[in-house]
Amino acid sequence: MSPPRSISALEPHQSLRVDRFVAPLAHQATRPAAHPHATICLCLSGSGVFWMGCGYRVQPGHLILVPEGAAHGLQESKDLELLGLSICGSAMAPPWGPPLRVALEAVQAGAPAVKVLGHQHASVQGILEQLQSDLDGGAQADELAAQGALCQLTAQILRAQALPTLSPEKLQSQWVAQALAFLQRGATQGVGLQAVAEHVGRAPNHVASTIKARTGRTVMEWVIDARMANSRRLLSQSDANIEQIANRCGYKSPSHFQRSFRRAHGMSPGKWRALHRS
Repeated sequence: MSPPRSISALEPHQSLRVDRFVAPLAHQATRPAAHPHATICLCLSGSGVFWMGCGYRVQPGHLILVPEGAAHGLQESKDLELLGLSICGSAMAPPWGPPLRVALEAVQAGAPAVKVLGHQHASVQGILEQLQSDLDGGAQADELAAQGALCQLTAQILRAQALPTLSPEKLQSQWVAQALAFLQRGATQGVGLQAVAEHVGRAPNHVASTIKARTGRTVMEWVIDARMANSRRLLSQSDANIEQIANRCGYKSPSHFQRSFRRAHGMSPGKWRALHRS
Protein backbone atom coordinates (compact mmCIF):
# COMPACT_ATOMS: atom_id res chain seq x y z
CA MET A 1 0.00 0.00 0.00
CA SER A 2 1.19 3.52 -0.83
CA PRO A 3 2.34 5.84 1.98
CA PRO A 4 -0.62 7.87 3.29
CA ARG A 5 -1.38 11.45 2.30
CA SER A 6 -1.09 13.77 5.30
CA ILE A 7 -4.18 16.00 5.19
CA SER A 8 -6.03 18.10 7.76
CA ALA A 9 -9.73 18.95 7.98
CA LEU A 10 -8.95 21.83 10.36
CA GLU A 11 -8.05 25.35 9.30
CA PRO A 12 -5.06 26.90 11.16
CA HIS A 13 -7.43 28.80 13.49
CA GLN A 14 -9.68 25.82 14.28
CA SER A 15 -9.52 23.19 17.01
CA LEU A 16 -12.93 21.56 16.39
CA ARG A 17 -14.97 21.11 13.24
CA VAL A 18 -17.99 19.04 12.13
CA ASP A 19 -18.53 18.14 8.45
CA ARG A 20 -21.07 16.05 6.57
CA PHE A 21 -19.71 14.30 3.48
CA VAL A 22 -20.25 11.41 1.09
CA ALA A 23 -17.29 9.02 0.99
CA PRO A 24 -15.63 8.57 -2.42
CA LEU A 25 -15.86 5.29 -4.24
CA ALA A 26 -12.99 2.96 -3.38
CA HIS A 27 -11.49 3.21 -6.89
CA GLN A 28 -11.33 7.01 -6.48
CA ALA A 29 -9.29 6.85 -3.28
CA THR A 30 -5.86 5.92 -4.62
CA ARG A 31 -3.98 6.43 -1.36
CA PRO A 32 -4.87 6.14 2.31
CA ALA A 33 -4.90 9.33 4.40
CA ALA A 34 -3.56 10.31 7.82
CA HIS A 35 -4.56 13.38 9.84
CA PRO A 36 -2.57 15.46 12.37
CA HIS A 37 -5.76 15.50 14.47
CA ALA A 38 -8.23 12.90 15.73
CA THR A 39 -11.45 12.23 13.80
CA ILE A 40 -14.74 10.67 14.88
CA CYS A 41 -17.13 9.73 12.07
CA LEU A 42 -20.76 8.61 12.36
CA CYS A 43 -22.12 6.54 9.47
CA LEU A 44 -25.47 8.03 8.44
CA SER A 45 -26.44 6.00 5.38
CA GLY A 46 -25.06 3.58 2.81
CA SER A 47 -22.38 1.00 3.54
CA GLY A 48 -18.74 0.25 2.95
CA VAL A 49 -15.56 -1.40 4.17
CA PHE A 50 -13.37 0.93 6.22
CA TRP A 51 -9.68 0.04 6.55
CA MET A 52 -7.34 1.12 9.33
CA GLY A 53 -4.80 -1.65 9.69
CA CYS A 54 -7.69 -4.12 9.39
CA GLY A 55 -11.09 -4.08 7.70
CA TYR A 56 -14.49 -3.16 9.17
CA ARG A 57 -17.82 -3.45 7.34
CA VAL A 58 -19.58 -0.20 8.31
CA GLN A 59 -23.21 0.87 8.04
CA PRO A 60 -25.62 3.36 9.69
CA GLY A 61 -25.20 3.36 13.47
CA HIS A 62 -21.45 2.69 13.39
CA LEU A 63 -19.00 5.20 14.85
CA ILE A 64 -15.41 5.27 13.54
CA LEU A 65 -12.55 6.45 15.79
CA VAL A 66 -9.45 7.63 13.90
CA PRO A 67 -6.50 8.66 16.11
CA GLU A 68 -4.05 11.29 14.92
CA GLY A 69 -1.47 9.82 12.58
CA ALA A 70 -3.37 6.61 11.82
CA ALA A 71 -3.38 5.69 8.11
CA HIS A 72 -6.91 4.84 6.96
CA GLY A 73 -9.15 4.62 3.91
CA LEU A 74 -12.06 2.87 2.22
CA GLN A 75 -11.84 -0.49 0.49
CA GLU A 76 -15.50 -0.37 -0.55
CA SER A 77 -18.15 2.35 -0.59
CA LYS A 78 -21.82 2.26 -1.60
CA ASP A 79 -23.43 5.69 -1.05
CA LEU A 80 -21.67 5.94 2.32
CA GLU A 81 -22.60 9.24 4.00
CA LEU A 82 -20.69 10.32 7.12
CA LEU A 83 -20.87 13.03 9.76
CA GLY A 84 -17.34 13.69 10.98
CA LEU A 85 -15.88 15.55 13.96
CA SER A 86 -12.23 16.64 13.71
CA ILE A 87 -10.50 17.40 17.05
CA CYS A 88 -7.11 19.01 17.64
CA GLY A 89 -5.28 17.59 20.65
CA SER A 90 -5.21 21.07 22.22
CA ALA A 91 -9.02 21.02 22.49
CA MET A 92 -9.22 17.82 24.57
CA ALA A 93 -9.88 19.53 27.88
CA PRO A 94 -11.45 18.05 31.04
CA PRO A 95 -13.88 16.56 31.76
CA TRP A 96 -14.42 14.88 28.37
CA GLY A 97 -10.91 15.22 26.88
CA PRO A 98 -8.90 12.75 29.01
CA PRO A 99 -11.31 9.80 28.65
CA LEU A 100 -11.64 10.43 24.92
CA ARG A 101 -7.84 10.53 24.64
CA VAL A 102 -7.65 7.16 26.44
CA ALA A 103 -10.16 5.67 23.96
CA LEU A 104 -8.16 6.97 21.00
CA GLU A 105 -4.86 5.72 22.43
CA ALA A 106 -6.44 2.27 22.85
CA VAL A 107 -7.28 2.27 19.14
CA GLN A 108 -3.70 3.32 18.36
CA ALA A 109 -2.53 0.29 20.34
CA GLY A 110 -4.74 -2.10 18.36
CA ALA A 111 -8.23 -1.94 19.93
CA PRO A 112 -11.19 -1.99 17.45
CA ALA A 113 -11.63 1.35 15.67
CA VAL A 114 -15.38 1.04 15.04
CA LYS A 115 -18.13 1.16 17.67
CA VAL A 116 -21.75 0.01 17.34
CA LEU A 117 -24.24 2.54 18.70
CA GLY A 118 -27.47 0.58 18.25
CA HIS A 119 -30.53 2.54 19.39
CA GLN A 120 -28.28 5.51 20.34
CA HIS A 121 -27.57 6.25 16.65
CA ALA A 122 -30.15 9.06 16.40
CA SER A 123 -29.00 10.53 19.69
CA VAL A 124 -25.36 10.71 18.58
CA GLN A 125 -26.38 12.20 15.24
CA GLY A 126 -28.33 14.87 17.12
CA ILE A 127 -25.32 15.60 19.35
CA LEU A 128 -23.02 16.05 16.35
CA GLU A 129 -25.50 18.22 14.47
CA GLN A 130 -26.04 20.41 17.54
CA LEU A 131 -22.28 20.61 18.03
CA GLN A 132 -21.90 21.80 14.43
CA SER A 133 -24.45 24.53 15.10
CA ASP A 134 -22.76 25.54 18.38
CA LEU A 135 -19.32 25.74 16.74
CA ASP A 136 -20.71 27.92 13.95
CA GLY A 137 -22.35 30.27 16.51
CA GLY A 138 -19.17 31.44 18.21
CA ALA A 139 -20.88 33.07 21.22
CA GLN A 140 -19.89 32.23 24.79
CA ALA A 141 -23.16 30.38 25.38
CA ASP A 142 -22.50 28.34 22.23
CA GLU A 143 -19.02 27.43 23.51
CA LEU A 144 -20.54 26.15 26.76
CA ALA A 145 -23.12 24.17 24.81
CA ALA A 146 -20.33 22.69 22.67
CA GLN A 147 -18.50 21.46 25.76
CA GLY A 148 -21.71 19.82 26.96
CA ALA A 149 -22.18 18.12 23.60
CA LEU A 150 -18.61 16.80 23.70
CA CYS A 151 -19.23 15.34 27.16
CA GLN A 152 -22.33 13.54 25.85
CA LEU A 153 -20.50 12.28 22.77
CA THR A 154 -17.60 10.90 24.82
CA ALA A 155 -20.03 9.10 27.14
CA GLN A 156 -21.72 7.45 24.15
CA ILE A 157 -18.33 6.36 22.76
CA LEU A 158 -17.39 4.75 26.06
CA ARG A 159 -20.74 2.91 26.27
CA ALA A 160 -20.72 1.59 22.67
CA GLN A 161 -19.73 -1.96 21.78
CA ALA A 162 -16.76 -2.73 19.53
CA LEU A 163 -17.38 -3.96 15.97
CA PRO A 164 -15.50 -7.15 14.98
CA THR A 165 -12.87 -6.76 12.28
CA LEU A 166 -12.90 -8.49 8.89
CA SER A 167 -9.18 -9.25 8.95
CA PRO A 168 -6.70 -10.08 11.74
CA GLU A 169 -3.97 -7.49 11.12
CA LYS A 170 -3.18 -4.90 13.78
CA LEU A 171 -3.62 -1.19 13.20
CA GLN A 172 0.13 -0.60 13.30
CA SER A 173 3.14 -1.82 15.22
CA GLN A 174 2.50 -1.04 18.85
CA TRP A 175 5.77 0.83 19.14
CA VAL A 176 4.65 3.35 16.51
CA ALA A 177 1.61 4.20 18.64
CA GLN A 178 3.88 4.47 21.68
CA ALA A 179 6.23 6.77 19.76
CA LEU A 180 3.43 9.11 18.68
CA ALA A 181 2.01 9.27 22.21
CA PHE A 182 5.48 10.00 23.61
CA LEU A 183 5.95 12.79 21.04
CA GLN A 184 2.60 14.35 21.92
CA ARG A 185 3.46 14.36 25.63
CA GLY A 186 7.06 15.51 25.34
CA ALA A 187 7.27 17.85 22.35
CA THR A 188 7.08 20.96 24.52
CA GLN A 189 9.95 19.69 26.69
CA GLY A 190 12.33 19.43 23.76
CA VAL A 191 11.74 15.75 22.93
CA GLY A 192 13.13 14.86 19.51
CA LEU A 193 14.00 11.87 17.36
CA GLN A 194 16.80 10.57 19.61
CA ALA A 195 14.60 10.60 22.72
CA VAL A 196 11.74 8.88 20.85
CA ALA A 197 14.11 6.20 19.55
CA GLU A 198 15.41 5.54 23.06
CA HIS A 199 11.85 5.40 24.42
CA VAL A 200 10.78 2.67 21.97
CA GLY A 201 14.16 0.91 21.88
CA ARG A 202 14.87 1.28 18.17
CA ALA A 203 17.43 2.99 15.96
CA PRO A 204 16.67 6.67 15.16
CA ASN A 205 16.80 6.14 11.39
CA HIS A 206 14.36 3.24 11.64
CA VAL A 207 11.99 5.29 13.81
CA ALA A 208 12.14 8.25 11.43
CA SER A 209 11.51 6.23 8.28
CA THR A 210 8.77 4.08 9.79
CA ILE A 211 6.81 7.02 11.25
CA LYS A 212 7.01 8.82 7.91
CA ALA A 213 5.86 5.69 6.05
CA ARG A 214 3.00 4.93 8.47
CA THR A 215 1.67 8.47 9.05
CA GLY A 216 2.77 10.55 6.08
CA ARG A 217 4.48 13.01 8.44
CA THR A 218 8.03 13.32 9.78
CA VAL A 219 8.96 13.22 13.44
CA MET A 220 9.73 16.95 13.34
CA GLU A 221 6.33 17.70 11.79
CA TRP A 222 4.69 15.83 14.67
CA VAL A 223 6.80 17.81 17.17
CA ILE A 224 5.81 21.13 15.57
CA ASP A 225 2.13 20.11 15.48
CA ALA A 226 2.20 19.31 19.20
CA ARG A 227 3.95 22.59 20.03
CA MET A 228 1.49 24.59 17.93
CA ALA A 229 -1.48 22.86 19.54
CA ASN A 230 -0.16 23.72 23.00
CA SER A 231 0.56 27.31 21.97
CA ARG A 232 -3.02 27.76 20.68
CA ARG A 233 -4.35 26.46 23.99
CA LEU A 234 -2.21 28.91 25.96
CA LEU A 235 -3.05 31.84 23.68
CA SER A 236 -6.78 31.24 23.95
CA GLN A 237 -7.07 30.06 27.57
CA SER A 238 -4.36 31.98 29.46
CA ASP A 239 -2.92 35.47 29.86
CA ALA A 240 0.68 34.27 29.45
CA ASN A 241 2.81 36.60 27.33
CA ILE A 242 4.61 35.54 24.14
CA GLU A 243 7.93 34.92 25.90
CA GLN A 244 6.25 32.69 28.49
CA ILE A 245 4.33 30.76 25.83
CA ALA A 246 7.48 30.26 23.75
CA ASN A 247 9.25 28.83 26.79
CA ARG A 248 6.35 26.52 27.73
CA CYS A 249 6.13 25.20 24.17
CA GLY A 250 9.80 24.22 23.93
CA TYR A 251 11.23 27.17 21.98
CA LYS A 252 14.54 28.72 22.99
CA SER A 253 13.51 32.23 21.96
CA PRO A 254 10.27 34.18 21.39
CA SER A 255 11.42 35.10 17.88
CA HIS A 256 11.83 31.43 16.90
CA PHE A 257 8.38 30.67 18.28
CA GLN A 258 6.81 33.61 16.44
CA ARG A 259 8.38 32.56 13.12
CA SER A 260 7.14 28.99 13.54
CA PHE A 261 3.67 30.15 14.53
CA ARG A 262 3.43 32.52 11.55
CA ARG A 263 4.50 29.75 9.14
CA ALA A 264 1.85 27.41 10.55
CA HIS A 265 -1.03 29.91 10.87
CA GLY A 266 -0.34 32.75 8.47
CA MET A 267 -0.41 35.34 11.26
CA SER A 268 1.42 36.31 14.44
CA PRO A 269 0.53 34.75 17.82
CA GLY A 270 -0.73 38.15 19.02
CA LYS A 271 -3.08 38.55 16.06
CA TRP A 272 -4.31 34.95 16.47
CA ARG A 273 -5.06 35.61 20.15
CA ALA A 274 -6.92 38.84 19.38
CA LEU A 275 -8.97 37.12 16.69
CA HIS A 276 -10.00 34.24 18.93
CA ARG A 277 -10.75 36.34 21.98
CA SER A 278 -12.85 38.89 20.11
